[in-house]
Amino acid sequence: MSFKEKVFQVVRKIKRGYFLSYKEVAKRAGNEKAYRAVANILKNSPRDVPCHRVIRNETKKLIGLLLIFLKIVREMFLVIESLEMIIWLEVIWEGKI
Repeated sequence: MSFKEKVFQVVRKIKRGYFLSYKEVAKRAGNEKAYRAVANILKNSPRDVPCHRVIRNETKKLIGLLLIFLKIVREMFLVIESLEMIIWLEVIWEGKI
């Protein structure tokens, strides 16, 4: 099996919602240093190869940071909601409504 076919096989195995870097695809295809070749191979890939799931390594780090940020924001909203609930419970308890 050629390197090109191995690359297509690796990329086809990437599940929906996940992604790999060019370097990770090259490593799984058998040649870690051939990540530029992976990019060139995917440039002209067939339609059944989800090449949009392969990204640059810097992009992967950025997405990781974004996910951490979103998790922090989510936690902040949960805290705000619980504080609002406590305030409403105090208002109800004191009979101000």
